[in-house]
Formats: sequence, structure tokens, C-alpha cells
Amino acid sequence: MASGLKIGIVAGEASGDILGGRLMAAIRERQPDVQFSGVGGDTMLAEGLSVNGIKDPLLRLPSLYRLLRRLVAHFVGEGVDAVVGVDFNVFNLMMERRVRQRGIPTAHYVSPSVYFWRQGRVKRIVRAADVVLTLFPFEPAFYEQRGGRAVFVGHPLADDIGLDDGADLARRRNREALGIEADRCVIALLPGSRRSEIAFMGQMFLDAARHLNSVFANPLFLVPTPTRQVVDDVEDLLRVDGNTTGLAVRVPGSHRCRRHGAHQIGYGHARDDASATSHGGGLQAGFVDRVAGAASAEVRLRRPAEHPCGTSVGAGTSPGGCRARTPGEGVGQPVPACRVGRGIPTCV
Repeated sequence: MASGLKIGIVAGEASGDILGGRLMAAIRERQPDVQFSGVGGDTMLAEGLSVNGIKDPLLRLPSLYRLLRRLVAHFVGEGVDAVVGVDFNVFNLMMERRVRQRGIPTAHYVSPSVYFWRQGRVKRIVRAADVVLTLFPFEPAFYEQRGGRAVFVGHPLADDIGLDDGADLARRRNREALGIEADRCVIALLPGSRRSEIAFMGQMFLDAARHLNSVFANPLFLVPTPTRQVVDDVEDLLRVDGNTTGLAVRVPGSHRCRRHGAHQIGYGHARDDASATSHGGGLQAGFVDRVAGAASAEVRLRRPAEHPCGTSVGAGTSPGGCRARTPGEGVGQPVPACRVGRGIPTCV
């Protein structure tokens, strides 16, 4: 990497800010005099991001298209050497395509789940990004088979816990910090970090919690939240529902919860993913069982009573010491991931 690199970087939500901050730190390890400008939150600001007057999450801004033009003009005017879009796919892919058309190399950090559904999106991603930085080792081959370029840079969770006893150590530490008994069944409900996700899927998660409350012995449900606004939204949902009697629900303000919580919270444990989307006036939802570190092909949602796992439910859950009254079957173990940032010199 040449001296004095200028890199534009854009993260549109809390999850991307955390990933973006780690990516910036990894690049700076290899290029100490690198300069960053773009859009991010507190984590990226701490890594030296020059925000140019934009700090609010993109979803809150009144005109995304006006911001899109402003960012493209800024990156072109500053003569940045590369632009990285961190997740936030719809906006960032539009931005990346525009700056790439002006001769600036682009990278997209975090691949959408195109290997599960809507594989046609790969064409749009390949047109927008010179390279995709992926979290999982099976993703690069998927892009290369379709004419794109991708580099596996690893999952940041690999830096947080060890592959052997790190998960147990982290669980004990977190239970102590939250005042939770060591042997209590704890189930994480992860409807997401976006307000729209909570509004759309929150009730489904509460319904699942009510079912699980009859399956497990005295479970405690945790709802991690990345921002104060999300805390308020979840608490509002609990008040409006009015039917949570008997459920032990706690909403700790966790700044470590992020968009990819399904993979992070569930690392090394049995878990299920739930996803929902309004399409044609109906609700489409699914559980995804992770096998060997990746998620398997999507399985359409069955009623909770029909679900075979009997261990966890959520957008990603970590039941810890949960013991079902009727034993269930777990899922596969994770594949080790390399440190986030490896392979960066070959990408930007």
C-alpha cells in the first residue's frame, strides 16, 4: 500500500460503525499515515474518521439521494485512493457504483446473503465493487464463479473469543456482569438494530418467547440494544403487547450488539435465525440452521411447536445452560475465522 493513502468509508448504522472501526484499525496497522473520510459513528470517529459534518445514522437523514450525490462529489474532489462501503447494502452499492464509474477503486465490506436468496443481486454487487470483503470462507468462491472478486478477511468475532474455551469464559463473565445465575437458561432475542426491524418483527419474537417460556425451565430473555432509541422501541413494544405476564425479559443497553448479532451471539452454540419480509402482502419467514460455521439453505418457517431443535430461537440465540423439558437436537460447530483485516493490503 502506497504512502499517504486516502480512503473513503461509509457506514450507515450501528453495526457498520463497529465493523468499520475495526477495519480502519486493521488498515492503520499496515499504513500508519492513512487518512479516512466519510460517514460513521463513534467507533469510526475514534479511529480518526473525518466526518465532514455528517454523523447521524443515514437512515435518519431526510434525503438519502442528496447525501449520495454529496458523498460521491466529496470522494471525487478529495481524490481518495479507494472507497469502502460497510454493509448498508442498498445505499452503499449505489454509492460504490457511482464512484467506481469515476475511476475510484471500491470495496464492499460484508457480503449480503446472496447465496441464500435473490442471487441475481450478485450482478449489481459485481458492477459496484471491485472487491467484496467477506466474513466467511465459502463466500469468495461464490463471487468468483459469477465473475466477481472477493477476499475472505475473517469474522471480527474470532478476535473476541477463542475457539476452545473463549465462549464459556465470555458467558461466565457476561452472566456475572448482568447478575444472572450461572445455571439459568438464558435466551437472546435479537430482532435487529434497525427500528423498522423491531416494529415489523418484534411481535413475532415475543410470540416465540411465550412459546419458549413453556418449553424451558424458568428462562430469562435478553434483548441486547445498540442505542438508546432501540431500548425505547423495545420497551414500548413490551408495554403495547400487554401480554408478557410470566416472561422474564431484560433489555440491557449493550453497545456490543450489532447487525451481525446472529452470527456473533450464536458462535459455537445451537441457534436459529428468523427473518421476515413483507412481500405481496404476506409474511415470509424462515429459520436457518448453521452447519459447520455457515448457515444452511433456508427452511421456511414452521410453527414453534413443530421446530425440531428445542434449544434456541431468535434472529440469533445463545441458550447457554438451557435445558428443554423435551430434549432437542443441536446444530454444527463453527469453522475458525481469521482476524478481521487479513488480506486488506490486497483489497484497497
